[in-house]
This record gives sequence, structure tokens and C-alpha cells, in this order.
Amino acid sequence: MKFRSKFERKVYDISIKGRVKGAKYESIRLPFRVLRHYNPDWVFPNGVVVEIKGRFTATDRAKHLAVKQAHPAVDIRFVFQYDNTLNKKSTTRYSDWCEKHGFLYAFKSVPKDWTTGPKRKVVVNDKI
Repeated sequence: MKFRSKFERKVYDISIKGRVKGAKYESIRLPFRVLRHYNPDWVFPNGVVVEIKGRFTATDRAKHLAVKQAHPAVDIRFVFQYDNTLNKKSTTRYSDWCEKHGFLYAFKSVPKDWTTGPKRKVVVNDKI
């Protein structure tokens, strides 16, 4: 049996092997969610939510995918400083990631048309 660490192997050898019949190592997956909160940089009167990003880290990207999944009706858009690659080894740019995941984006400044239009309230979990 292969273990992830020497300590797991040691515990198995000392207290599980030969003593606990039917014990299965890493045999199930238990999904979980961590409740977090996201405070967007800007919410315009028309309901558009804008996040301003210089760097767009893997943590940021994961967070925004989770927010979008939890609140699909919220219109979140990004303004990036530059259209950098996701990391040094990637050829995927911030714009590529946004297009893949259905986010609108701009560079350097907020496009005027993002700020106009009818006023909409952003409703999150039945709260305004």
C-alpha cells in the first residue's frame, strides 16, 4: 500500500495493520464548501459589478468562479491593468480566461457603456 507520508505509513504499521479489518486508505471523497464573502470593488447603479485587478492570481480566479457559481445573476466584470499571462509558464492571458468563463473585461479603465443603462439592484440571497 502506498501512503502520502512516512508518518501515515508509521501510524498504519503501528496501530492499524493487522488490528482493524476492512480499513480502507483514502477510499472515499467528501466534497465540502467553505463559506466566504466577496466584497467587489464597485457596484454601479445599473447593477454592474466591477473588480479592478493588477495581478489576477489563481486564488482570485478560483474565488470568482465560486462567486459566479453561487450568484449567476450578478453581472461581474473586470478591469485589468494589463493582459498578462496567467503565470510565467502559461500562454493563457487574463482575457482568454474571462472569455472562457463568460466574464466581460476591459483594460486600464471602465468603459462608459458599463456605467449607463437602467438602474438595477443587485440582489444577493434575497437581500439588496
